[in-house]
Amino acid sequence: MKKLLFLFVSIILSFTSAKTAFAEILTGECGSGGSVTYLFDTETGILTISGTGEMSNMNYSPRLRPWGTSVKKVIIENGVVSIGQYTFNDCSDLTSVTIGNSVMTIGNYAFHMCI
Repeated sequence: MKKLLFLFVSIILSFTSAKTAFAEILTGECGSGGSVTYLFDTETGILTISGTGEMSNMNYSPRLRPWGTSVKKVIIENGVVSIGQYTFNDCSDLTSVTIGNSVMTIGNYAFHMCI
């Protein structure tokens, strides 16, 4: 009975660790001088942009963006005044975008290929 219980607990723990092993929080700058930053939760797909000032323009290629194309929800907080070019290009899983009142401009192709 103890062996069976040990085996069951081992299996449960292996699935639990496998699930959390891939979850990661990515952070960094996405504006000039560190004034605008991002926080991306790879498990939930939630990307939060915060700080003050303009976001940088991004490269057309999603592979060169820290969050790639796996963004599901975007929150751009008050203080950010622009969304850079190609920022969410090809983020086909994007289902929700919240943009703070301070955003005045949205760059070309910022949401290109978002279904």
